[in-house]
Amino acid sequence: MYINGQRWYSEAEPELGLGIVTQIEGKQVQIKYPLAGEARIYNAKSAPLKRFKIEEGEELTTILNEKLKVNTIFEKNEIYFYACDDLIIPEMELSAELDLNGPIERIRLHDYDSADFYQLRYDSYLQRRHYEAFKYKGFLGPKVRLIPHQIYVARTILEMDKPKVMLCDEVGLGKTIEACLVINGLMQKELVRTTLFIVPESLVNQWFVELYRKFNISAVICSEEEEKSTLIEAPIVIISNKSVKENPNHFILQRKWNGLVIDESHQFNFDKTHEESIQKLKSINEKTFTTILLSATPEILGAHGLYAQLNFLDPYKYDNFEVFQNHLNKSQEISKLITENLTAEHPKLLDYFTHAELSTFEDANAIKQALVDRFGTGRNYFRNSRQNLEKYSRLFNDRVLHHQGVSLPQLTDSKVLESKLEYLAQTLYKHPEDKILVICHSKKVVLYLQKKLLEMDNFKLAIFHSDQSTIERDRQAAYFAEDNDGAQILISTEVGSEGRNFEFAKHIILLDLPLLPDQLEQRIGRLDRIGQKNNINIPVPYIKNS
Repeated sequence: MYINGQRWYSEAEPELGLGIVTQIEGKQVQIKYPLAGEARIYNAKSAPLKRFKIEEGEELTTILNEKLKVNTIFEKNEIYFYACDDLIIPEMELSAELDLNGPIERIRLHDYDSADFYQLRYDSYLQRRHYEAFKYKGFLGPKVRLIPHQIYVARTILEMDKPKVMLCDEVGLGKTIEACLVINGLMQKELVRTTLFIVPESLVNQWFVELYRKFNISAVICSEEEEKSTLIEAPIVIISNKSVKENPNHFILQRKWNGLVIDESHQFNFDKTHEESIQKLKSINEKTFTTILLSATPEILGAHGLYAQLNFLDPYKYDNFEVFQNHLNKSQEISKLITENLTAEHPKLLDYFTHAELSTFEDANAIKQALVDRFGTGRNYFRNSRQNLEKYSRLFNDRVLHHQGVSLPQLTDSKVLESKLEYLAQTLYKHPEDKILVICHSKKVVLYLQKKLLEMDNFKLAIFHSDQSTIERDRQAAYFAEDNDGAQILISTEVGSEGRNFEFAKHIILLDLPLLPDQLEQRIGRLDRIGQKNNINIPVPYIKNS
């Protein structure tokens, strides 16, 4: 019930001060706010208004700015009167100033929620705390198929105090997904806010798409076209390793980063500590909360190359190559020992620990973890192999080798290439509906095959080589990926053998073989990946008796 002269205030606009009822007409009430010099008309039944009342023993302020203590309160014609010593102050004479900032003032004005609402807020807080402590929090939301070995790797890293790790799963096992799961988890835990991704130039756009589509993480690509102000403020930035090598003083490398991710880390020679780019990466790594190196071929530069990468991550643990090499030599022995039923009395443990150290271990798990941490690459290094994963579940289809011998009267480079070109054309005619990938070592061969195939027939083909820009390569890859109107065949140099996902193709033709087995595995890994639904056909034409 509203009565002229009553004092009310707006819960929606407390800054208007204390109002006074000046007019009541039908279902509407007019409130004048002297402090703001304004008036408001409200619906009497749904107005966001609250009655103002001062309790006994509290202090009031009059319109003359006098401060008086309230002794008693009485009500007449629904108007409050405050007895203050020998004065009677009607509520119309109260000051229009209203202080609702403190909790005491809100309680005094009965401005508080119901117990049910308090309980709802308290229960919400408990649920939020439970969610914050949930160790799989980073796995919720991403549009990825959660596979046990990836969950294990990501969960183990997320439980570390300050993770600095190498992800070295074999080709096609999902290192990119593991790294993104870790970064996503650390971001949700609010341990990481800014992350710099350093990736091969040919994979910059692919990383951008993977982060956005699968993890809803918006990144900014570091390029000449992007404004400097945007790059300075962006929490997630992707830059090519080529840019880092060519311009180690790039302003983006001067920023302080919480996270650092380096894809195909073996492309950096961490042995050459005098190089500016390596020095800059080390200075970034020293300040990051987490650093993740990704490489399916970590030992492609030899044991020294692997050691240099681990030394970059943790120079205190990996401070002596000879000790590291000795640990590697004992890795098989330690792996076998870990599979046994270990107790502190196990005789072989004395080769690794003193009696005093053995007495400190709580159980067999603690002994095994100490063996891994002290005498191996420990929790800095993760490598899953297909052979080991296949023991538990079938993640991959078969690789089917099709070796085709070719007879040649004259063994010359041109004749060899012509014979293999003919074999390639026959394969295209034989499988018109299938996607076919061809990887060879030389750009000259790629351009030769492109020219000759187009002369032979109107084949839909895409090409991939190092002289193309990143955008052009991405366009060619997208053309190859199209279902109906896309290219039937993609012909690529080795630049297409790292990082790219072509699991929609069924055939990879090897017109030549790389010198390193790791490089061969990288080639086949473009098709043989988690997500491949078909067997992988690997035609290899070779010259008989060569």
